[in-house]
Amino acid sequence: MSDDLERLKAEYGRRAASPDDRRRYSLFNPAHLFAVQQRQRQTLQILRRRGLETLAGKRVLEVGCGRGGILHEYLGYGVAARDLVGIDLLEDRLTEARRGLPGVPLANCDARRLPFADATSTSCFNTPPSHRAGRRGKSGDGRRDAARTPPRRADPLV
Repeated sequence: MSDDLERLKAEYGRRAASPDDRRRYSLFNPAHLFAVQQRQRQTLQILRRRGLETLAGKRVLEVGCGRGGILHEYLGYGVAARDLVGIDLLEDRLTEARRGLPGVPLANCDARRLPFADATSTSCFNTPPSHRAGRRGKSGDGRRDAARTPPRRADPLV
């Protein structure tokens, strides 16, 4: 784990220092904006297919929440701040998330060892790795553990 954590810290540190990467992940970049909007459309399509038009009253866990940008979107989908939970391995990213998400519980932990009881979330999601600093070909053991938090009838949004 510490090798992975050090690799993540190095990658996100490199991205933060790179003007090219800051532009790449800016909403002013049309390609990135399109990718964000496409993810939002797909998420809403999944929710509609499951008969949901709001997430009011639902509890949601995001694995790898970073600075909390996607958690903000879930507030817009109707989830109350107290019903959102975000976890991330990088404390500095959580520090930024806490500034913009008062009232949202955020934890610095590994998804393989969640500090929650089983069935405490209605939905669990992890943003597809297209923008994550994951190692290609490496299995996502954390997804399996994160999937244990929803009750049986709520499928993870992975």
